[in-house]
Amino acid sequence: MKKILLFLSIVFLLTGCGPSEEETAFTKLVHNNYKEKQIKSDTYVPFNILDMSIKDKHESGDTTYYNVEFIIQEHHPSRRYYYDGAGTLFKYQGKYGITDYNYHANTRLNH
Repeated sequence: MKKILLFLSIVFLLTGCGPSEEETAFTKLVHNNYKEKQIKSDTYVPFNILDMSIKDKHESGDTTYYNVEFIIQEHHPSRRYYYDGAGTLFKYQGKYGITDYNYHANTRLNH
């Protein structure tokens, strides 16, 4: 019986880890938006959105606004280049969107 309880405890602990539904949706949203901007400017390089985190959340009517922070990691042939990003995203009737976001070079990670 103890082994079963230990196993179930571990399973519940591991399923509680990881990004929330909002963080996953926001990561995809920022990824797609950044990719579109790269393609439009003809400067596409592979990249990832790292460490998406929700810093603040507030509601206005039936819209929920989220202040988020993230890191953009570009994969250039000879190195990785990092940007710190932040923005305001929202959820309205189950759909997610971007109000605004910006990013700047991360001097600590870019050598």
